[in-house]
Amino acid sequence: MGGGGSHDFLKFFGVADGKILSEGGKKTFMYTENSMELGTLLPTTDVLVLSNNKPLDKNTRNAIMSRVNAGDMNMLIFHPSTWYNWEDWPEYNKTLVGGGSRSHEDLQEFEVRVLKPNHPIMKGVPSKFRIVDELYRWEKDPEAEIEVLAVSRGLKSGKNTLRSGS
Repeated sequence: MGGGGSHDFLKFFGVADGKILSEGGKKTFMYTENSMELGTLLPTTDVLVLSNNKPLDKNTRNAIMSRVNAGDMNMLIFHPSTWYNWEDWPEYNKTLVGGGSRSHEDLQEFEVRVLKPNHPIMKGVPSKFRIVDELYRWEKDPEAEIEVLAVSRGLKSGKNTLRSGS
């Protein structure tokens, strides 16, 4: 699920990410910006990738939480989906994101430093690397249980921010 303002979601999160996540066509990857369509895809979804700040209808929200709580669907939540987008769905940020972002630095190069290189998600990730993106100012929810795998530092600002996995 992608979509929202400020980015070409189809180009970057649908086409570019789809090529990577489908492993060259070996796996099925479906992209939508329609919450109702997402709701119909959820029963057969193995991994839900959320990179949107568009509203999600209540039935889709309930289906996501039901699948996650049952332990039969994995999720990758990134970019605009880590924001506090939905004030009327607080369990999303607390339970699924472990916090959220309210702002970010300008588009620029920043450095990422891996804290837990032996974690399975970090397999093959260099201990330190640089990327160009908007560095999000992520805030941990005080009641959330998370495991921080890497941290980022803005090269211009020098400020640290978290990148997390749970």
